[in-house]
Amino acid sequence: MTDMIPAKMVTTIVCPICHSGLRFNEDFTKLRCTGCEKRFRVEDGIPVMLAQEAE
Repeated sequence: MTDMIPAKMVTTIVCPICHSGLRFNEDFTKLRCTGCEKRFRVEDGIPVMLAQEAE
């Protein structure tokens, strides 16, 4: 994957719902919250961190 989010950014951003940390799924297409388990998609290397779009 060429449009990856820098690891430093992933450790800095938090879930907009519960403010817990985030982790990538296996194919780096979604970020999963370690607290509330919501998933946020990644489009062109940019995480979509809108609470209303969480899965």
